[in-house]
Amino acid sequence: LEYSVGNAMMKLNNSNWVIWKPRMEDYLYCEDLHKPIEGDEARPKEISDEEWYVLNRRAVAKIRQWVDHSLFNYVALETNARELWLILESLFEKKTVAVKVSLIKSLMNMKYEKGMSTIKHMNNFQGLFNQLCATDWVLDDEVKALMFLSSLSNEWETFVSSVCDSAPNGVLSMGFVRDKLFEEETRRKIAGLGLTRGSSSGDRNDGDRENRGRSQNRGFRNQSRSRGRSQVKDRRRCYHCGKEGHIRRHCRKRSKIGGKDDSYLTCRTHISIQNDL
Repeated sequence: LEYSVGNAMMKLNNSNWVIWKPRMEDYLYCEDLHKPIEGDEARPKEISDEEWYVLNRRAVAKIRQWVDHSLFNYVALETNARELWLILESLFEKKTVAVKVSLIKSLMNMKYEKGMSTIKHMNNFQGLFNQLCATDWVLDDEVKALMFLSSLSNEWETFVSSVCDSAPNGVLSMGFVRDKLFEEETRRKIAGLGLTRGSSSGDRNDGDRENRGRSQNRGFRNQSRSRGRSQVKDRRRCYHCGKEGHIRRHCRKRSKIGGKDDSYLTCRTHISIQNDL
């Protein structure tokens, strides 16, 4: 249990009390150390004073283990788990009007950013609602739903209209909006994945068709050139043997005498005869 719950913990800092508190409560329950933070009223009757003191010190040690250095001095001297817990609550659960105004302003100014997960956006919104609840100011569930829908950008206008039109008995709730949001997020992801796959497949098919076309064109041109060369070669006539299909230089019947071809011999014979005359 310590592994599974302890690994999910984060250190308390100035901005994560709303998440840290319930996680720490779960952690202490799993370690059987939750009673000390509830005070002496939760002390089991069968344990001695010394055992209760040790249980308190163990709870304090577990809590301080997950407190950031920037806040550690606030709880450094405490040995009673209940007192330590109250100190932390006093730091982060102030119920002043100024705190309420600040939280409301944050809610009103929180807008969905394009490209951001809507589930993450809703989680951030819910965090502010939880902080408001800690100040003993509980918002109506329909008001929460309306505030959240109003924070979405114009690209979600169709979704907002659909949710409002399909609300049971014309009344919105955060649970209903959350379910519809999950469905829409899933639908968009699937549609986007299908589009990506379709585009890739289409690109590959187009490329294959283009490559096949190029290969066929090259084959046709090469075949045409080959036929052209063959036809030219067939019309050639050898001046040595008089046959077609090759030229004199490649003629097999062409004889050589003393390393000289017959044209050389004919030329030399003609010169000799002229000299004799």
